[in-house]
Amino acid sequence: MNLKNKVAAITENSFNCPHCEVFSIQHWERVFIKKNNEVNIFSKFDEESFLPHSDLIKIFPKSNSEMNHAVDPLHEFIKKTNSGLVFYQKTSKSEFCVTTIENLYISKCFACKKIAIWAHDKLVYPAQKYQVEANSDLPDDILVDFEEARAIVDDSPRGAAALLRLAIQKLCKHLGKPGKKINDDIASLVNDGLSPKIQQALDLVRVVGNDAVHPGELNLNDNKAIAYKLFDFVNIIAEEMISRPKEIEDLYNGLPASKLEGIEKRDNGKKK
Repeated sequence: MNLKNKVAAITENSFNCPHCEVFSIQHWERVFIKKNNEVNIFSKFDEESFLPHSDLIKIFPKSNSEMNHAVDPLHEFIKKTNSGLVFYQKTSKSEFCVTTIENLYISKCFACKKIAIWAHDKLVYPAQKYQVEANSDLPDDILVDFEEARAIVDDSPRGAAALLRLAIQKLCKHLGKPGKKINDDIASLVNDGLSPKIQQALDLVRVVGNDAVHPGELNLNDNKAIAYKLFDFVNIIAEEMISRPKEIEDLYNGLPASKLEGIEKRDNGKKK
């Protein structure tokens, strides 16, 4: 787990990388222009039947298509290009650039070495996710909804909130509830040990107690503040109803066999 949680910002020299999410030093760089006279500068290559491109021959004069693709720099370049990754590539010839691109900046993560691109003070590549970690005990299908909500919350808070309501509904079903009406399921979870305060908090953000809002549907009243709270609610429900019982069970099962036998005898005695 990261020691710190700091949102990426143009004014900072260290933050959680938008690629690897590790808190790391960031190196800032400027962008310069090299004119390209080709009509179509977009590149995509067929890795299997690759025909050398004139510009690539200049960059990789010693590359051999028959070399091992895992170590061949030409094929490594093709692989990165086709993946859509933005990356640095040194060329074999030096060029003097005199024109700068203003208000466009690059940060390079010290940890993963990947770069991020900024227009003025806005991160434009990669898409920034909301800095919250999902509970590790969430089921895989719920984790998918959680991560998608993280990716879109800044651009579409209503869409993220709809996904998170759906995640709560799925989580209730995972915990043995019908999964049809969230307010009924949450009330049942409260009877099972979930804090009543969670039910009250969910009411405040129109997740339960409001028949006009259904899981997976957009609500015109949703905003970022509501979506941010829903991330926390998903994690809290998972923590109280999955993680803590699991921890207690692990601690219990870790007791010596003699102690477990004594507890079992005690409990059986109480039943009589």
